Amino acid sequence: MMKSMLYFLLALTTVLALAATASGFDYEPVLDTSGKKVIGGRSYYLIPAVPGKGGGLEWWNNVESVPQSESLHIEMDIWGSDANMTCCRQTSWKVDGNYDKERKQFFVMASSKDRFSSSTFDLKKTGDAYKIMFCPSIDCAASNSKLCGSGCSDIGIFVDEKGVRRLAFSSKPHLVKFKRFVPGLPQGLSKTI
Repeated sequence: MMKSMLYFLLALTTVLALAATASGFDYEPVLDTSGKKVIGGRSYYLIPAVPGKGGGLEWWNNVESVPQSESLHIEMDIWGSDANMTCCRQTSWKVDGNYDKERKQFFVMASSKDRFSSSTFDLKKTGDAYKIMFCPSIDCAASNSKLCGSGCSDIGIFVDEKGVRRLAFSSKPHLVKFKRFVPGLPQGLSKTI
C-alpha cells in the first residue's frame, strides 16, 4: 500500500470552481481553511471536515501498481487538455460504470483519457465544509444506466474488507476542507500538487 497521500479532489475542485466562473455562472467560490479562494495552480491539502475522522486517501490501483519511489503528481485544467497526469500517465477521474455487486457500490477511479466521461463531479457547501457529488451527463441520464440514476449522487468513503478506504456513492457524504500548502513550513501532511 502506498504511503503517499492522494488528494486528487483538490485539482477537481479547482477545475469546478474555475469552470463555474469561466462559464458565467455566479457561484460562491470554494474557500480554503483560512477563508481565501481556492485558486488553480496552487497546492492544497484535502482534509476531513471533522478532525480525527481520517480523511486521507491513498493511491490504490487494482490494475497496476505505482512504485513507491514515484511521486504522485496530479494536475487538472478546466478544459481537460493533456495536463491531467498521475504517475506520468494521462488520466481522468470517473465513476466506474461497473456496479460492484458484491460490495453494492459504484467507486470513483482513475482511467485512461480515452475513457473520459462527460459526467462531472460537483462541490456543494455544507456548513463550513464541502461535499463532493457525482452528476451524470445528459447522455448518461438518457441511457437509463443504474450509474446515472436521477440526478447527482453524494460521494463518501467506503471501507472494504481489507480496510482500504475508497471513494464511492454514499448516503453519508465525506465532508472536506482545503488547506493551502506553504513550501518550507512544517505541515504534518503529505503535499498535493
